[in-house]
Amino acid sequence: MDKVFARFLEKFGDPIDRHEVPVTSIERYRGKLPNQLLDYWAIQSMAGADMVMVFSGS
Repeated sequence: MDKVFARFLEKFGDPIDRHEVPVTSIERYRGKLPNQLLDYWAIQSMAGADMVMVFSGS
């Protein structure tokens, strides 16, 4: 985990609920969102698509 994501978790806390994210879901956003964000999503499986929507501004 890098310093930026560690700070994110420090500020917002650990995930309350965890759902495994299918690789197909992550790949759907490849090229649309930064790879680092997709890596965080894959590793932490945080908040499902809600996390992606927050970071993408959707």
